[in-house]
Amino acid sequence: MKVFVISIHGERLMPCTCAKAKKLLKAKKAKVIKLYPFTIQLQFDCEDIVQPITIGIDSGFGNIGFSCVTEKEELISGTVILDGKTSERLTERAMYRRNRRNKLRYRKPRFLNRARPKGWLPPSIQRRYDTHLKTINLLKLVMPITKVIIEVGNFDIQKLENPTISGIDYQQGDMYEYQNMRSFLLSREKGKCQICGKEFTKTDSSHIHHIIERANGGSDRTKNLAILHKSCHKNLHKKNLKLKPNKTYKDATFMNIVKNFGMMLPI
Repeated sequence: MKVFVISIHGERLMPCTCAKAKKLLKAKKAKVIKLYPFTIQLQFDCEDIVQPITIGIDSGFGNIGFSCVTEKEELISGTVILDGKTSERLTERAMYRRNRRNKLRYRKPRFLNRARPKGWLPPSIQRRYDTHLKTINLLKLVMPITKVIIEVGNFDIQKLENPTISGIDYQQGDMYEYQNMRSFLLSREKGKCQICGKEFTKTDSSHIHHIIERANGGSDRTKNLAILHKSCHKNLHKKNLKLKPNKTYKDATFMNIVKNFGMMLPI
């Protein structure tokens, strides 16, 4: 474990060991200026000699791995865990905003106020992107960083779902040649209910069910929809049963956005 060091003039120096930092503090040759990350500032002039330090970032949807190395050793490494609660916060904020607006006797109408600026990203993606930048900038505040390397990936989501896809197939989605969503779901499940497994008859009415409720951030995409008998659908909600959601590709989508959006990180 290393202790970050700042010179008496505010310049970033090479980290030192805990034992050396303890001696400097005990001799009152340094003072603590930050607890997280633990950083000391020297109280005397020194040569201010530093070595090149490289940050390696393993970007991800749920975790961010980082490591700072010199030519000889690794100075610090760790993982930043992202909470993924942006959607919940936005829902709560919308609830309070709606409550405030309902109490107004009159509110001047506004139009065309939903324009998105250039480079706009969805809030959940923007927060994850900003966390990557914040992690890098936090390390740059306490160490003389000379180079940043970010590992990103390029994911073909359609090929992950269908390894044999090629050519014009990329332009034809799940709903291609189907009259509506119901006909697609019936074809996908081969005319069977996803709860009881029995086939639909002419007298049976089919219901479309959201596996992840819209209130909890579920979408209308085919992977989040199930086709059920009317009675099965009622029992599902009555007994509070849950269908297993299909695999999502939020992490791969995020990595593609980060790669295409680009991280401009001036040193």
